[in-house]
Amino acid sequence: MGNAEGSELPRGTRAKNGKIQINFTWNGKRQWIVLPLKDTHTNFTKAAKIRQELIKKIEFDILTHADIEEVTGRPFENGQEDPNITSPTSVPTFAYYAQQYLFNLTNHKQGTKEKYLSILERIWMPLLAEMPIDDISSQMLRNAVNGREWSSAKVRNDALIPLRGVFELAADDEVIDKNPAERLKNQKNNQELPDPFTAGERDLLLQWLKSQCITERPVVYLYFTVAFWTGCRPSELIALTWQDVDFVNRQIYINKGRVNGVQQDSTKTNKDRFVDLNQTAFEAFQQLKQLSYLKYDHVFICAETNENYNTQKSLYKHFKAAIKATGLRYRPSYNTRHTYATVCLMSGLNPVYVADQLGHSLVMLMKRYARWINSDKNKEEIAKLEKRAQNVPTGGKLRLSN
Repeated sequence: MGNAEGSELPRGTRAKNGKIQINFTWNGKRQWIVLPLKDTHTNFTKAAKIRQELIKKIEFDILTHADIEEVTGRPFENGQEDPNITSPTSVPTFAYYAQQYLFNLTNHKQGTKEKYLSILERIWMPLLAEMPIDDISSQMLRNAVNGREWSSAKVRNDALIPLRGVFELAADDEVIDKNPAERLKNQKNNQELPDPFTAGERDLLLQWLKSQCITERPVVYLYFTVAFWTGCRPSELIALTWQDVDFVNRQIYINKGRVNGVQQDSTKTNKDRFVDLNQTAFEAFQQLKQLSYLKYDHVFICAETNENYNTQKSLYKHFKAAIKATGLRYRPSYNTRHTYATVCLMSGLNPVYVADQLGHSLVMLMKRYARWINSDKNKEEIAKLEKRAQNVPTGGKLRLSN
């Protein structure tokens, strides 16, 4: 036995080849499973807690093979650990801890989990998968990061999140002494300023969409009308249901989203909000309600399938066509949100109210949209300065004192 030698071990635990084994009775059979934990005092306490959680599930008859696979990181077949899978009696590989990291993302949204899975599979697994986790050094990771061309600082920073997480988990299990990815610092992300459409461009795009879509695909035109006049995120709009629309108070309740076809139970910022509808947006919802084929819970239904949208891809197609047809400079349809924000601020609306409508903090709103706040008043002040300059006498000669 390792570091726990000479101590009284928690019930149902024992050392096994430098790791920790726990036992419990399930379906009348005694089960022994090996946890990916080094046999230290701290880890025996952790193992005892894992055992109690499994026993509790057995008591309520809800324990599954997946629960055991989650804590061991290995397949569990026919009530026993798969003998063909190497037990982590030696140091586990990066691939092993990458899987453990993904298993432990229980508090993350599905879209975030899929993003980290993609990053690990595309970027880090090809380089590190079969390497023992304790053989990977800080220099090795630094060379890997610096030797890759990143499309932006944000992409690079995002790629480091699950990488750090994998090693952090191994360090917590005391398989490695320290996290070799800990000193990989984020690069400064110079976030681009919002690039909204002007009010004239917005009206031109909506006019074209109305002329082309109102007969066969009215939902497309009405979707972008709502997008321009509420500032909601695309993921929020396609998740919107009729229960969220309050015709009496002229509001919509934003409390969920749909990302990559997966329904999210909260918004991007995990904050619910009510968005007020101006007359244009309100009339758009009235028209949507009157459409005969809308027999479902969701507000925006695809005309071709009579089903709610899983993603915004088919809607984007029509928006791109509108930009091309009107000859406008291309901007993604997400910029309808920026357009709403800037129009509100340039119209003199209280920034606190605008931030609340967008689901932003006031600090974030000021950071992103400061240049559009009081923009007309700023022009008035500049005009005053110009007028003062015009009144300064320019005649006479200058001379030096004797």
